[in-house]
Amino acid sequence: IMHFYDRDHVPLGAYKGPWASNPHDPTAKGVQDRYVPDLVGNYPGPVVNYEQVNDTVPVYRKALAESPDGSVHIASIGITTNMRDLVQSQPD
Repeated sequence: IMHFYDRDHVPLGAYKGPWASNPHDPTAKGVQDRYVPDLVGNYPGPVVNYEQVNDTVPVYRKALAESPDGSVHIASIGITTNMRDLVQSQPD
């Protein structure tokens, strides 16, 4: 979506942990979201796979550390695992 709106300068991150309906259940088989494959198929851009971007938490932390207070807006699409991981991450 960022490429579609000519925002290639915005840093992207991706969740790279286990996908599961309950991440604490060792027997969970996981779930796959249809949202990302739909985006990749209908909005061509330079990023087509999560392996092309960094983990989300370091991207968030870098953006926050390099920006003036109150100047960052975060759009979190889908599950809020990335936000949880950011809040639980260790300080610099």
